Amino acid sequence: MNISYFDQGTDKKLAHTVNATALAVPRIIMAILENNWNEEKKSVSMPECLKPYLPFEEIKQKRHSIFLNSDQ
Repeated sequence: MNISYFDQGTDKKLAHTVNATALAVPRIIMAILENNWNEEKKSVSMPECLKPYLPFEEIKQKRHSIFLNSDQ
């Protein structure tokens, strides 16, 4: 966005936005999921540029098992 302002002096500074003002977060998440999906591993690998900021490198599908009890 390159938004800047002048402080009390004559120094030009960049303005910072918060709360995802500059982008549509759901669309960004969907783009990451769609573009990094691995069908064979059933997982989503995070892009290299995001890995330093995340505590994980990929999102894996949890395995669910359902047990049916015939006694009930």
